[in-house]
Amino acid sequence: MDFMTVKQASEKWNTHIRVIQELCKNGRIEGASRVGRDWLIPKDAKKPADMRYKINKQSSTETDPDAAGINWNNVRILVADDDTDTY
Repeated sequence: MDFMTVKQASEKWNTHIRVIQELCKNGRIEGASRVGRDWLIPKDAKKPADMRYKINKQSSTETDPDAAGINWNNVRILVADDDTDTY
């Protein structure tokens, strides 16, 4: 099996070296193994999905404004009396 280094993976996946190291440490890259202080990543490994973003999921506040827990009776809009942009 062929392996690539963290640096090669970061160039291939267009991301920072530290991100790849964290993915390896957290077990998010299948087949990655640590040798000494270095990580070896299989060349055919797929880049894990970015867990910071939801894919194809609509938040409940987009479909139901009351799901956000906002009491719309208490919402006030502040309007400036003149053009000074002070509220």
